[in-house]
Amino acid sequence: MSPPCLIILPFNTFRSRRRCSRASSKYPPAHTFTYKNNRLTLGRYWRIRFQPRAGSLEDFTAGTRSILSEAVKLYTQSALPLGAFLSGGIDSSVIVALLREQGPVSTFSVGYEDLAYSELSEAAETARYLETDHEEYLIDPDEFWIIFRLVWH
Repeated sequence: MSPPCLIILPFNTFRSRRRCSRASSKYPPAHTFTYKNNRLTLGRYWRIRFQPRAGSLEDFTAGTRSILSEAVKLYTQSALPLGAFLSGGIDSSVIVALLREQGPVSTFSVGYEDLAYSELSEAAETARYLETDHEEYLIDPDEFWIIFRLVWH
């Protein structure tokens, strides 16, 4: 297995359809690996059930916002200051916006000097709009691998 595949596995996702080796396959959504008795098994832990309901777009939007707000509140029940990684993408931007409703938020972003691989400008724009205390870190490709050790802690 190639080194990038060994790194990707803990994050539960492959960003491409390319296999890491002939013996590997794409890690499916909503699955876990379990290693027990010298055997690795793949198991599904969640299955989506589509159950359409009648309602307006406003109803669904309000319901989604309510669920996300509650989830953010449950994960931030602490006397410590609030902080989050901000990539500039929709996921982290929504989470930071919901955190910001609770009070001041510190955000940080990691990017590259090569603008083709960096989302720092998008993250900075979001941080300005949400009025967070924002920090940016530039790394070079050789420093990329240290991120996985930092995230682990």
